[in-house]
Amino acid sequence: VNKGAAPTAATHGLATENQRFLHLSLTDAAGGLEVALYAYNHAFGTWGEFIPVGSAAAATIAATGATIHKVFDISGTDRIGFRITNGVWDNNADDFFAAASTF
Repeated sequence: VNKGAAPTAATHGLATENQRFLHLSLTDAAGGLEVALYAYNHAFGTWGEFIPVGSAAAATIAATGATIHKVFDISGTDRIGFRITNGVWDNNADDFFAAASTF
């Protein structure tokens, strides 16, 4: 998870390898965290906030003193990136995991 700026280079983030679903898990020990998702498409050559199909809002995952799991449909997205947009990351107590699947 990037604690600073949003991804900008074609090599930033993680390759999706044509997976359809992105599974996220965020654990915040205390204080609250929010992570924003960014998408990269090779055809455009640019990064942007990831807005899921059927939504008007940019995709995020947030947790306060809990573990939250979320699943997003990322069909057609070539790379996915993450940035902490709220809260302070604690290396000893907070966790963030991302996995992808085709079904």
